[in-house]
Amino acid sequence: SAASDVYKRQIYFYGDMDMEERLTYLDEAYLSKFDVLKIDSAIRLQKPFAAPVQVEKKYPVLDSDDITNAAYYSYNVSICSSLDRQLYIALQVLDYALCSAPGAPVKVALMEKGIGEDVYSVCENGILQPYFSFVAKNAGLSDQKAFVETVEQALREQVKNGIDKNALLAAINCYEFKYKEADFGAYPKGLMYGLQALDSWLYDDRLPFIHIEANDTFAELRKEVKSGYFEGLVQKYLLDNTHRSVVILQPKSGLLEEQEQKQRKKMAQVKAAMSPDELEAVKETFRKLTEFQESEDAKEDLEKIPLLKREDMKKEANLPVNEVRSIGDTTLL
Repeated sequence: SAASDVYKRQIYFYGDMDMEERLTYLDEAYLSKFDVLKIDSAIRLQKPFAAPVQVEKKYPVLDSDDITNAAYYSYNVSICSSLDRQLYIALQVLDYALCSAPGAPVKVALMEKGIGEDVYSVCENGILQPYFSFVAKNAGLSDQKAFVETVEQALREQVKNGIDKNALLAAINCYEFKYKEADFGAYPKGLMYGLQALDSWLYDDRLPFIHIEANDTFAELRKEVKSGYFEGLVQKYLLDNTHRSVVILQPKSGLLEEQEQKQRKKMAQVKAAMSPDELEAVKETFRKLTEFQESEDAKEDLEKIPLLKREDMKKEANLPVNEVRSIGDTTLL
């Protein structure tokens, strides 16, 4: 196949099954029909910034909108690699302790100065190069400098005085409980484990399970709460890291009209360059699309949609049974 059509596929099974039977079927029905190609599909780390960068963009608002507190600020850092199994979870712990927990220091520092009506953090650790962000939403138009200074000052104080050990332990307990409970709600467990495997498997074929087998990782992180490990991460990745950016979004009245005008001009240029036959072909395509969208579905197509019949429904409820117990003078449901 053409080079543009070459890509790597990863296949996984989940559940109690006859593995030999499944693999045989997969080979006979699918894989044996393809040749083996050695391709370079590695996803590489982005080259770090030599120095932090600042990016300012405009976003459209209506003339009638109040823009007094309509700026958005984010302080963002790129962090190492998701193949570091300890760092993978430690970032989530920091996210909680620094900005999500009750009384989290970075959030409190920004809110006390009135920088942003909503303050939150983002920890994206499911990609090769995780990133960590502090965001102030609906902030003052002139709060840009104060935002950066406040974030950095709060982080320096955490390094100097130590992060609240209870907050770190609470975060570890929370994420460890979720990990062990493995309750994904309406989502199939096999699907969620497969997606988590991809957090490392996509970037190293030898490491599909490092984030799924995390008991030892949580035990190690628990030992690091008093060692200065988390404070070191703040210093290294959130303060001293040059692969960092500050992104600023400022409101601008009339921007939407400017964008629409540019789009109309672009479309006019495209139309002017088309021949009468090409224009007619576009009109015919649009006519057919409209006709398709407005037409009724054929009866034979509707009949292809699978529907449950009454006999498909079980009478038994697949729910846990409520049980009343008494312990001393206390009744428990």
